[in-house]
Amino acid sequence: MKFVCKNVYTFVLLYVHATFATLDSQFYVTGTFNGLVKGLKQTTITSNKPYYAYLGVPFANPPVGNLRFEPPQPVDNWSGILDATKQRDVCNQGVMLSIKAFKMLGSEDCLYLNIYTPISPQDVANEQPRSVMVWIYGGGFFEGDNTHDLYNPDLFLDQDIVVVSIAYRLGILGFFSTGDMVQPGNNGLKDQILALKWIKNNIRTFGGDPESITIFGESVGAGSVSFLTETPLTNGLYHRAIMQSGTSHCPWAINTRPREVAYHIADLLGINATSNQDLKDQLKSIDAVQLQAMSITGTFQLLGQKAFGGLTAAPVIEPDHPNAVITKFPYYRLKSGEFNQVPMMIGYNSMEVIDFVLLPLFHSYLNNIGLASQNLVPISFHLTDPTSLQIVGDALKQYYFGNLSSVAFTDFQAIPFLSDLYFVINIIETAELASKYTDVFLYELSFLSQLGNPLRPYTIGVGHAEDLNYLFTRITSPPVITTPEALTQARMIKLWTNFAKFGNPTPDEDELLQNVKWRKIDENLNYLDIGENLNVSVNPHQNQYTFWMNLYSKYRQLN
Repeated sequence: MKFVCKNVYTFVLLYVHATFATLDSQFYVTGTFNGLVKGLKQTTITSNKPYYAYLGVPFANPPVGNLRFEPPQPVDNWSGILDATKQRDVCNQGVMLSIKAFKMLGSEDCLYLNIYTPISPQDVANEQPRSVMVWIYGGGFFEGDNTHDLYNPDLFLDQDIVVVSIAYRLGILGFFSTGDMVQPGNNGLKDQILALKWIKNNIRTFGGDPESITIFGESVGAGSVSFLTETPLTNGLYHRAIMQSGTSHCPWAINTRPREVAYHIADLLGINATSNQDLKDQLKSIDAVQLQAMSITGTFQLLGQKAFGGLTAAPVIEPDHPNAVITKFPYYRLKSGEFNQVPMMIGYNSMEVIDFVLLPLFHSYLNNIGLASQNLVPISFHLTDPTSLQIVGDALKQYYFGNLSSVAFTDFQAIPFLSDLYFVINIIETAELASKYTDVFLYELSFLSQLGNPLRPYTIGVGHAEDLNYLFTRITSPPVITTPEALTQARMIKLWTNFAKFGNPTPDEDELLQNVKWRKIDENLNYLDIGENLNVSVNPHQNQYTFWMNLYSKYRQLN
């Protein structure tokens, strides 16, 4: 699927709008390069503004049967009018109920996207196209979805933004790899790339501007955004990027042992493969639910043995080939400027691991290793030398745990350590490295509220995913929020949408934003602290960041 300008097609599609604009008072038809789609008119909860939703629009052929474990294939054209008024199945996954219990749901046939636009199909030809924001969900690469219930975009639509939420394959179905060309991996990321190609080609007919597309995501969704900035396969498909609580440089972002993971899952399934190709062929024949359930069990078993060595169902470094997304560790691309140098907004929550879904696993790991120093060192150091591992581990242990034993430490030592190790430090370093080549706006969310987390266990900081509750109207959102919460929500939406429209979150003085000027990183490590008030400052987490950078400068092994 090419994504060059096709004026003749644009003319035809605009003709379609005029001909099929309104079927009746409830359903609305527009055109795509694959066929016609029927959506529906809705109104935002927040301001009763009308918008038009197209749900479950396919961007790829169903990755089932022989297409399981294969790169996504562009969707075939359809005849008639596609019904896009109902949400499709989420991608096959296990939703975590506890660290040892999962609820299986979803389908292999899941490569669909949802489009929300403030412009009616009959008005597209006469309206100025709107900036587009493409949402990529988080969920550890093993769960997550793009449903309206979880990611209702009303707040963005109120700001006249076109929003698209995309789906991608999860767990073994999206990230199975044998470490060679039999199964190079990263199909979940390739799903995202194909979705971006479809959006680039078609978003104009939904009122979106194909020359003003921002990709944004949270957690592994932000890690995905980061990976998408580091591959030439996405050149020209987007223009700005927002990464919330994750980047490709975080220690969890790369699966460093894909073949071990693949064969461990095979053992659990009772598969005795004679080769990588035989393994792939046999896995294709397993029922999807059974395959995904056993893969979750297997990947978490391995993660529990080496918690700081990268997620075990995640992107991998591929053999170098034309369709490869990742061919080297992200640090090297960031350091050398080998990435798409678009404006970026990058940030984190002030104490990410509070109430984090994997915190019980981390606690178990720290207890099992007895806080042994060499096992505290994350993969981001790329160390194998026992002496260096011991030195770095001793430094980390002393800094965060002092002389406490494994049976004596509490959340008040573990949470700051894990927040810095898994998220904060490498997110800040990503921003600093990227800022040498492009405009980067760094933030920290420090505002504590019931909207962020109504069941907050601690008040020492803002936990993982709390930012989502300010950006999306969710089924779990409280019916009434306080004035400070409403202000923070309005400010964050304004900052995010300003960035999507202008490449600058504070292009002009704005009373809502307290007339602050959010300075990009320059010779100073500038950042915006999003608390009850907005404060521009420098050197976030200064003591911890300086400590880690000193360790990295002395001991990080770069090949």
